[in-house]
Amino acid sequence: MFIFSRWIAHALVLQLFLLSLSFPVLVSWAIGFSPLVFVGNIIFTPLLTLFLALSACIFLLEGFGISAYYVCCCLDALADLWIYLMSLAPDITLIACPEAPLWVLLIMPLGSLVLLWTYGFKDIFKILIALLVWISIIFFGIKWGFTPVSKEVVVPCGSKAVHIIKPPGTLSACDSQSAFSSRSCTTTWIDYTLSQALLRHFGTTTFDVIMVKKITPAAKKRSEQIAKKYRCKKIGDEQGNFLQI
Repeated sequence: MFIFSRWIAHALVLQLFLLSLSFPVLVSWAIGFSPLVFVGNIIFTPLLTLFLALSACIFLLEGFGISAYYVCCCLDALADLWIYLMSLAPDITLIACPEAPLWVLLIMPLGSLVLLWTYGFKDIFKILIALLVWISIIFFGIKWGFTPVSKEVVVPCGSKAVHIIKPPGTLSACDSQSAFSSRSCTTTWIDYTLSQALLRHFGTTTFDVIMVKKITPAAKKRSEQIAKKYRCKKIGDEQGNFLQI
């Protein structure tokens, strides 16, 4: 049991250290990550190793003309297990920090290097706690210090644009130009362009309200798609009509 706990601790230390090193890149490129990534890597690393081993066995057996039927059955069972475990994962919102100066972002990896240099791997549990506390302090410090209280961002959508507005306390997507009804409002635009704007400027992937010029069938369809992805519970128009999602 102690050996297993040390293996878990080593895996977590490695993941935290890699996260701290990549943190400036994640924030600069407006990329969020799931808190479940640490659990997922611990679970799926052994499965991936076994998957590669079984695949190599199938390749070698087929190369020598030996039946690999039972190995293929094991590989199918492993794939089914993989899919089943993935289905158990809850749908958790990605977390991220808003844009900040580069020198601020570099504090996390530099501090992690100092901690690793100071403690090393002799006491793996001590370095794990130290890294976890350090990364949490820097992450939430940047999120608290650089998330704007109020801000308006214009996100181009073809020849039109969507305004992301944050008065204190709420975050709204305002489509006063009927961009959601245009052909430029594609799934790619919703999944990537809009997501990056939210992460870069507000450090979040959720909306409180979606406002459209008029709730037409096309605008309703796209608005519901956006609301589902960004966990928004309210869609309204300029006439004061609202839809509860």
